[in-house]
Amino acid sequence: IEIIRTIFPSIIPMFIAIPSFALLYSMDEVVVDPAITIKAIGHQWYR
Repeated sequence: IEIIRTIFPSIIPMFIAIPSFALLYSMDEVVVDPAITIKAIGHQWYR
């Protein structure tokens, strides 16, 4: 019973992590010709 209480909780995060990594790597693919380009400029709130 101790093995079940140890292994089962560690399997549940794997079912969440595997699709997350697949999505992360698919978003990292380079787009050759993007439809739009966004330019963001940030400033510090103090000068």
